[in-house]
Amino acid sequence: MTLAALPFCGLPASIPVIAVMGFVLGLGQPLTLSWVAGRARPGERGTALALRLTGNRLGQVVLPAAAGVTSVLGVFALSAVILAATGTLAVRAPMDEPR
Repeated sequence: MTLAALPFCGLPASIPVIAVMGFVLGLGQPLTLSWVAGRARPGERGTALALRLTGNRLGQVVLPAAAGVTSVLGVFALSAVILAATGTLAVRAPMDEPR
């Protein structure tokens, strides 16, 4: 939500918004690493973590380049949409028991 609000904030309001955004986005990295490691089979954990890292790096390079063609606001809007879609998919993922 803070990522979607950032383009509409003025300079004074953007400082606390960025602080909250950095904290919340920083929580996702260790949580997804532990989630991927817990869901992967013991012999495939390295491959699963490498695939997660590759997707992350591609998103860091391709997403801003693709959205930056339109405008600076496009980067934040597209990032917000992708984070919302990923969150929706993560909530719907079956989490009954690790493999």
